[in-house]
Amino acid sequence: MKLIAKKHNVGGTVLLAICDPDVLDKTLTGPKNARFMIRRTFYGEAEVDVEDLVHELTGAQSINAIGRKSVEFLLGRGYGNPKSVIMFGDVPHLIFMKI
Repeated sequence: MKLIAKKHNVGGTVLLAICDPDVLDKTLTGPKNARFMIRRTFYGEAEVDVEDLVHELTGAQSINAIGRKSVEFLLGRGYGNPKSVIMFGDVPHLIFMKI
């Protein structure tokens, strides 16, 4: 399975952004009509094999994922809690922070 991913370094904090290829470049509407734009500048453009992402997860302090495959990938590896998932229509979104 391949996902879109991009690593950011923000003030010494590593943030990993992950999304499903099929939601890239879309704008979704969620709770209270909140709009969510899935942009290449944040999530990246390159498809990455999930086996390669496992290593990236360990070095990230914050992980932002949108899309069914991306969120299931994180939850399946113990990152986040299903109760923390926010739905944008039928597309799940999860933000996880290590503290």
